[in-house]
Amino acid sequence: MNEWRDWTYTDGSLQKNEVGQDTGSGVYHPHLNVYHYVNPEGTSITNTISRAELAATAAAVIHGYSHIATESLTSLHQIKKQLSHPNLHRHHIQGDVLRSIAKAIRQSPSPIHFFKVKSHAGIVGNEHVDALAKKSATTYSDTTDTSIRTTGPEGNPFYNTHWLAKEDIKNQTQTHNHTHTTNRAHSPPPKLWYLPNHRDALQAHMHLLRKLGNAKSEANYHAYYQTLIKDGTANGATSNAYLTSSNVSFRTKYHYGIQNRHPI
Repeated sequence: MNEWRDWTYTDGSLQKNEVGQDTGSGVYHPHLNVYHYVNPEGTSITNTISRAELAATAAAVIHGYSHIATESLTSLHQIKKQLSHPNLHRHHIQGDVLRSIAKAIRQSPSPIHFFKVKSHAGIVGNEHVDALAKKSATTYSDTTDTSIRTTGPEGNPFYNTHWLAKEDIKNQTQTHNHTHTTNRAHSPPPKLWYLPNHRDALQAHMHLLRKLGNAKSEANYHAYYQTLIKDGTANGATSNAYLTSSNVSFRTKYHYGIQNRHPI
């Protein structure tokens, strides 16, 4: 399969206009003299050249072409990543297009081959599809025969993503003071602040609510446990060394356990 005429060429285009930008894609098979105008259907933050390139590839795979050439190396890397590690693309801005490509590849009756071609190097098939993509970007409503549906209302790819958040304690206190003498049924909902990450911020937030992860240093149990570690009686590498120590009576363990228990 070294004949360039037997490859299917894909390309995307982005054209600026007075109010923003338009995107379009094209697919072209020289030997069959078949071409497709593709509408990427990108809106808002998804209306990018990246979506246009991926939409062209998606259209080629969906139409059953098995040898696909593109000038976008980024698209090829993203498709490979979607096939190998789809969990890393759960929140990808163009995740809907990548999932449609991966689904079409898996359902294809024949293997799909991808090729990287150099852009604007005089390759006939690539230059032809470049013109198709530009035309699709400017007159897609009249010429397109293929559309790549976008997910989410108004093109929002994160419409079904739930972000972790915490209540604003300061705002909650002010709201409580303001509504203390008013009807609670009409009190405004608490203001939420997003958690900047799912590790340190989440741990600190949960510890504030449930006292997780740290011992109560002023308790008798903690002081006695530190003594056991210093004299070598307890193993500092384990968290329950105090309870398993044979030098501490059951009555003492029970006494300190009840005294220093924290509500959860």
